[in-house]
Amino acid sequence: MRINTNVSSLNAQEAASNTNKTLSSSLEKLSTGLRINKASDDASGLAIADKLRTQATSINQGIDNGNSAVALLQIADKSMAEQSNILDTIKAKLIQANTSTTSPDGRESIRKDVAKLLEQLDNIAKQTNYNGTSLLQANGSTNGSETLSFQVGESSSDIISSSSIKANTIGLGGGTEKLIQTSGASNQNNIVSDGSSLIIATNKGADVTDDGKIDNSDIAAITITGQTTGATPAAAAIGIVNISADKIDTVKASTGDLTVIFDNETTQAIRDKMNDNETGFTTADITYDKDTNQFTLLNSGSFSMKDLGKIGSMQIELTDTSDSTTLSITGEVNNLVINNTEDVKVNGDETSSPTTTNQLKITTSSTTSGALIGGQSLSSLANLGAGKLTADIAAQFQDVVNNAITLLNSYRSDIGSTQTQVESAVKNLMTQATNVASAESIIRDVDYAQESANFNKQNIIAQAGSYAISQANTVQQNVLKLLQ
Repeated sequence: MRINTNVSSLNAQEAASNTNKTLSSSLEKLSTGLRINKASDDASGLAIADKLRTQATSINQGIDNGNSAVALLQIADKSMAEQSNILDTIKAKLIQANTSTTSPDGRESIRKDVAKLLEQLDNIAKQTNYNGTSLLQANGSTNGSETLSFQVGESSSDIISSSSIKANTIGLGGGTEKLIQTSGASNQNNIVSDGSSLIIATNKGADVTDDGKIDNSDIAAITITGQTTGATPAAAAIGIVNISADKIDTVKASTGDLTVIFDNETTQAIRDKMNDNETGFTTADITYDKDTNQFTLLNSGSFSMKDLGKIGSMQIELTDTSDSTTLSITGEVNNLVINNTEDVKVNGDETSSPTTTNQLKITTSSTTSGALIGGQSLSSLANLGAGKLTADIAAQFQDVVNNAITLLNSYRSDIGSTQTQVESAVKNLMTQATNVASAESIIRDVDYAQESANFNKQNIIAQAGSYAISQANTVQQNVLKLLQ
C-alpha cells in the first residue's frame, strides 16, 4: 500500500472533472436551447446549419421582395383601372357627340369634358409611383417606364420582370398603322387636320420598340407639307405648327430662316449655350430677340437640338406660301408630336380671312413601306380647339380611344400575370423557408427530452464522483493501522 500517490483519488478526480464538463455543457444547451453553441460541439453540423440559416435568410428576403412587388403591382393596376374608366367615359361621350340629337353647344361641352378627362389620365400616369419610382411612365418624362424586375428567391437569377408601361396620352393614343406616303383624302393617317395633332412613334415598321426612335440612317428626313383638303389637295402655307419631342435634331424650312418660340426650359438652355458660344449656337447659327422671346434659326447655320433633351414645345410660324409649304426634320427623333394649331391665312396675308381647309401631310423620303409608324393621337383629342369637335371628328377618334383601351388592357394583363407569378413564387418560397428552417432546427436545436435526461444522468454521476473521491481519501487512512 502506498500513501505518497493516491492513485484512486486521482482517478476519481479526473472522472469528476470530466463529468462536471459534461454537466456544464448540458446546462449550456438547456439554457440556450441549442445543441451546437460553439464549433467544438459539432464542427460539421455547425457548417451545415450555418449554410441552412443563410439560405433561410435569403429565402425570407425573397419573400419580402415578393410581397413588396405585389404591393407595387397592385398600385399600378388600380391606377390603370381608373384610367380605363376614364377612357370608357370618353368613348361614351364621343358616341354621344356623333349623333344629330347633340347640338353644337352640346358637343362643345363634351369637348371640354374630354379634354379634362385626358388631362387627368396624364396626371394619373405622372403621379403613380412606388417609393419614388414612376410606374406608368418614365420619371420626369412621357417616355415608357423602366422595366420592373423583382428578385423573388435566393439566387440572382430568380428574377421576375414586367414590361415597360407608357400609360399616358402619348403612349396610349399614338396610332400603330404605317403612315401613308402619298397625298390623298384627309382621313389618311398621315394627315393632321386643323386643330388636331399626330404622333410619330417609330420608323421600325413591324419592329416597334419602346423608345420610339426614328434613326436618320433609315430616314433621310421627315417632311411636313402644308396643303388644302379635298380630292385634289393644293399646296398651302403650313401656318403655325407646334412640335414637341423627347429628342429631336434639326428642323429647317425648304428655304429661308425659321422663327421659333421654345418652351421656357428649352429657351434658357439654348441661351446658356449661346452665351458660351458653343458650336451650333453662334450668331451664324441662331439669334435671339429678347423683346419677342423669339429665336431665328438660320437656314445656312448648323443649329442642332440633339443635346438639349426633351423639347416641351417649339412653335414655328410659316405663313408665306412661296417658301413655307414644307418643313424638314432630320436626325434622331424620339416621340415626335406635330400639332396643327392655327388656320392658314390665304397667301400668308395677315389681313385676309383664315381658311379652314388647311391640313398637314407627314411623309418621309424613305422608300421602305411602314418607315413611319404613328397616327392620330389622344393628344389630338385633348388639344382640339373650341368648336372643333364635330360629329365626323367624334367618329374618327372613337377608333383611337378603342386602340387606347386595348393597349391599356394589355398593360394591365401584363401587370396581372406578373402579380400572379410573384404570388406563386412567394407561396413556394414560404414552403421552402419552413422546410429549410426545420432542417436547420434538427441540426442546431437541442432535444429537451433527451438533454434533460442526460443532465440528470450527469448530475447523479457528479454526486457519485464526489462520494468516490471522499472514499478514496478515506482508504488511504488504513495505512496508519500498519504503523501502530
